Amino acid sequence: MSLNDRISVEAWNDWEAVLMPWKAAWVDFSFVAFRVEYDKRFGNVELYFAVIGMHFRVVAKVAAGDVEFQTELQQMIESISDDKEA
Repeated sequence: MSLNDRISVEAWNDWEAVLMPWKAAWVDFSFVAFRVEYDKRFGNVELYFAVIGMHFRVVAKVAAGDVEFQTELQQMIESISDDKEA
């Protein structure tokens, strides 16, 4: 598994919605936020924090997770896709 498959990084800001509310569907602003989450089913750890409207999320795969659940989920998604194509 490569590093690209194991780590995801995202960043976004609230400033556009605050400075130009007519362009946004909603306006919110985070002064300070922090969250750490472990998803046992997928084996991911998520670190999220926001400071003065700047948001950052880092997700890292640290374990295989529930492989049986992931297989069942993938089969359900493929089944739905096959139904839409038919």
